[in-house]
Amino acid sequence: NLVNIPISREGGAIAFVDDYTHWTVGESADENTVRLQNEIIPRALRWASESGATFEADKTSYIHFTRTPRVNPLPPSPLRVGPTPVAPQSTIKVLGVWLDQGLKFKLHAAEAAEKGIRAVLALKRLRGVSPNTARRLFTAMVTSTVDYAASVWCTPKGDVFVPNWVVKALKPIQRYATQAITGAFRSVSLTIAESEASIEPIETRLRKRILRHWIKCHTLPTTHPFWHCRRQAEFVARTYSSPFMKLRDLCSPRPEMEIIQPFALSPWSSTLQEFISLSGRPVDVQRIQRSKRAWLKIFVACSMKKGSIQVGLTAQVDQTTFFQWSKTVGQEENTNLYYTQLGAIVEATTYISSITTRIKMPPYRIWTTIFTNNQSALQALAKPTRQSGQALLSQITHRIFSIHETGMRVDLRWISKHDQTPGVEAAKALSRCISDADPDALRREDMPSWAKIQLPSSVWRITRDTIRQQRIDKFHRNRFGQFTRAIDKALPSKHTESLYDDLNREEASTLAQLRTGHARLNKFLFSINRTDSATCRCGHGEESVEHFLFQCRNWDHLRTDMTRAMGARPNDLSLALGGYSSRMGHDGKPLDGNMAAWKPNREVIHTVVKFALKTGRFTEDQHT
Repeated sequence: NLVNIPISREGGAIAFVDDYTHWTVGESADENTVRLQNEIIPRALRWASESGATFEADKTSYIHFTRTPRVNPLPPSPLRVGPTPVAPQSTIKVLGVWLDQGLKFKLHAAEAAEKGIRAVLALKRLRGVSPNTARRLFTAMVTSTVDYAASVWCTPKGDVFVPNWVVKALKPIQRYATQAITGAFRSVSLTIAESEASIEPIETRLRKRILRHWIKCHTLPTTHPFWHCRRQAEFVARTYSSPFMKLRDLCSPRPEMEIIQPFALSPWSSTLQEFISLSGRPVDVQRIQRSKRAWLKIFVACSMKKGSIQVGLTAQVDQTTFFQWSKTVGQEENTNLYYTQLGAIVEATTYISSITTRIKMPPYRIWTTIFTNNQSALQALAKPTRQSGQALLSQITHRIFSIHETGMRVDLRWISKHDQTPGVEAAKALSRCISDADPDALRREDMPSWAKIQLPSSVWRITRDTIRQQRIDKFHRNRFGQFTRAIDKALPSKHTESLYDDLNREEASTLAQLRTGHARLNKFLFSINRTDSATCRCGHGEESVEHFLFQCRNWDHLRTDMTRAMGARPNDLSLALGGYSSRMGHDGKPLDGNMAAWKPNREVIHTVVKFALKTGRFTEDQHT
């Protein structure tokens, strides 16, 4: 009852476990203090006495929020919780978030940065950790600490989604993380270092976290206070755009966004688990024959083509096909195959309800089996949870139990995609028969009601792709790290994970030095005044990465394995260091083929790293 009050412009309350927070809005700090003292605190103490709980005054704090502290100073008189006075504070902590009077959140960002630096330095001190393990530890232990509640404290400002002061505060964490993962020198451009370590830049990571939370908010039940704020934002004057309104402008899902309830079925309701088979084993036909029932088989399948999703349904009785149905139900941008498969099962149950008149048999003489090759849909039906598609899960469950009440048995079975059963193939063929009409011409009134819903996963997929493209565009606008960009045109990409993950710490550091050009070689050491000359010890030119790998005469006797591994491209720096080459072949096509299908040659990379370590140039006691 303590928090059972409406949240409005005048105030509200929230609670989590043993934390209770109440706020009120007024013209002045004095007005708010009087209301808190005379209304809120007595109500809370009365609830405590009735429920047997106690409020600890030494853990109670309060703050006045204002952007004009000179006009609205803190009141001199404290609040009193029982006999204990509680003075107003300039900062308080609510559910792990530091709030200041102006709601600038700079204190929280500083605290998050401090925690992140402590965690990433502890990660950097670990020895014998592979790049893959270091990257996982960074994601699990560091970013989760830094990014906590980012949608609250990291708010868009002007045209910038992540404010510059946030990026500046968190940059040291990224720098230490790249050193912990790849062993790259601190002089490497952060943009290149992040790409080599295969970790997301600060702006990308926070943008994804904030927008994902924003999309999830749109799946909340319509009684949630979020929807009241969402509606109010439509009518607020645009003289000032709040962070809430800026998020609305950046990502605004359709009104038909799927609402996800706390549970799909009531806790006391039965599920279809005993009627679902996920083993993929053949049906016990003899059992059906002994029951002396007609066997109705319904095969459902879905396919995606040209951005459209189509459903196919085939019904058979005793190997005779007497019903087929197919329909284009939506676009890839709004739904997915899992949800569409559930919709196809809904259509199958609708068909079952009207089948008795066509078969001319009483329901109790019919055994129906619904076959599908989507295992996820059946797993969700067997154990429905707080998940996407729960409205269809509830509808299917109730329909099948209603059919059971008529005496007809209905079960559901998973079949492998390699199953060659005629009914399966027919359903698949129907689902692949997409017409040549323009998919955008699909009218909403022609779609089933369940297909008009926009899935949060689809919105998130489109948003994530947009953020990824924005990262790529920003990477190419940045001009630092020209050496690495020249040898690997595929950056930024996930292929850098495969480059480093098979290497130990020493090997990863060697590869990072070779790929960035910031290495223990004379050309780089001379550029930072760590050696007197850039000339190689062999006396033939500067000791650059290319000279060291292919030209230095001091190491000719060690290059045999590397030359053999590189084959027809013996002096190709991109091939040697796992990059996508910009060179063209004699046929005018890229030497490395299609970039989307290209993968680095890890055998060559391992050979090159072993060669570099054998020379001893990367294990000498020189520090950068």
